[in-house]
Amino acid sequence: MTELEFFHSYCADRKRIGVDGYEAHQFDHLVRYTSRHPGVAGLVIYTNLRAGFEVAQIQEQIACFQALRQNFEWKVYEFDRPGNLQKLLESQSFVPGEMEVFMICSLKGHGSIPEYEKPPWDVRMIRDEPGVRDVVAVQEQVWGQNFEWLVGQLARRLRDDPGSLAIYCAYADGQPIGTGWTDFPSGSAFPELHGGAVVEAWRGRKVYSDLYRRRLAEALERGYDFLAVDAAPLSRPILEKLGFRPVCTTVPMRFKVA
Repeated sequence: MTELEFFHSYCADRKRIGVDGYEAHQFDHLVRYTSRHPGVAGLVIYTNLRAGFEVAQIQEQIACFQALRQNFEWKVYEFDRPGNLQKLLESQSFVPGEMEVFMICSLKGHGSIPEYEKPPWDVRMIRDEPGVRDVVAVQEQVWGQNFEWLVGQLARRLRDDPGSLAIYCAYADGQPIGTGWTDFPSGSAFPELHGGAVVEAWRGRKVYSDLYRRRLAEALERGYDFLAVDAAPLSRPILEKLGFRPVCTTVPMRFKVA
C-alpha cells in the first residue's frame, strides 16, 4: 500500500473501535473523544473540515470542551484537510507540541529480533500499580512532565481489561531505566506502540531495542500483521532500522480551556 492508503486504512480501523476512558462522537469531518475521567484531556482527530467553514468548525470544538471544562488535544496528521490546519489551529490559541512521525511495520515474514547475551538490565512485564509507578517515573524523567494521571489510566486498564495492554519496564540494579507498552484494541488490525523511552544515562545501549523486541514477539504471537507507532525524533531512526515505514508527520495541538 502507499502511505496514503496505509493512513486511510488505519483511520478507518480506529474509527470502528472505542478508546478506553473516552466517549466517541463521530462526525463527517472529524472524531471527538471526550474524557470520562477528571484531569484527563480530550481529543479531536481524523480531520476533514468543510471548505469555507474551517474556523467555525474549529470553534465548535473549542466551545464543546469549554462547556465540559476539559483541556484537549487536536491531533494533526500530514494528510488532514485543510492542508493549513496547524496554522488555523494556532490562530485559535492552540499550542503545538513536538512533531512526530506516524509509522507502520508489516509483520508478515518479520523474524524476531535476537536476544542480547546477558545485558546489564532485565525487562519485566508490568502487572500491578507499583510496576506502573516505575513506568511513569521513567516517563516523567525523560519528558520532564508530571504524568500522575497516567498511573490511574494504566493501572485501571491492567485491572479491568488486561488483554488490551502489555506493559514492559527495563530495570538495572533494581531501578527502572526504560519503558514501552502496546495497546491491543479489541477488533483492531493495528496494535500500537506507546511509551517507548529510556533514561539518558542508558541511551545508545540497545535498551530501547530490547523493549521493542519483547513487544514485537507478543504481537507476532497474537497473530497480528502490523504494528503502528507515533515516533518521536529520537525513536524514528531506531524504528526505521527495525523495519518501520514512515507514513506521515503528526503534530499534537493543545488547547487549555482554563
